[in-house]
Amino acid sequence: MQEWFETIQEDHNPIDNVEEVLNAHNWTFSRPTNEELMLEVQGKYGKYNLFFIWQEEFNALQFGCHYDITVSPENMDNAHSALLSMNEHLWMGHFDLPNETRTPIFRYTCMLRAASMSGASEMIEDIVDAALMQCERYYSVFKLFNEDHVTLNESNVSLALMETVGQS
Repeated sequence: MQEWFETIQEDHNPIDNVEEVLNAHNWTFSRPTNEELMLEVQGKYGKYNLFFIWQEEFNALQFGCHYDITVSPENMDNAHSALLSMNEHLWMGHFDLPNETRTPIFRYTCMLRAASMSGASEMIEDIVDAALMQCERYYSVFKLFNEDHVTLNESNVSLALMETVGQS
């Protein structure tokens, strides 16, 4: 029975696949440990700090995308409420707002125990693309929560969360 739970490719580290994808895009990154990789990406509205962490004991690859925004203490409750609304519309990953850092983050974890590594690069590209798309989509909402002097109410937040078409 234990054999059934064994990883298909026990010695494979998916961070190597992440490195391949980033090299193909000529993105600069750091790899502080064999299980971690970090980089900074310029988005349309701001910078994002991306990280990948391989947790071999769970056969899981965690991905995170930190905003370059810190939510003001006065707006944390409203920001948490907005997160609930945002997460309701996501089918992959979720937004989080840790009280310690007050920095919004998009997270996604892949379980890779039975995954084929032949499509790992494409999967990693898809994860990064989807995460950056969601982060860009909600950047202005988090930026609104960054402002100390702005008094937010449910109406302001609902308007900021409204789906738009086109650009201004």
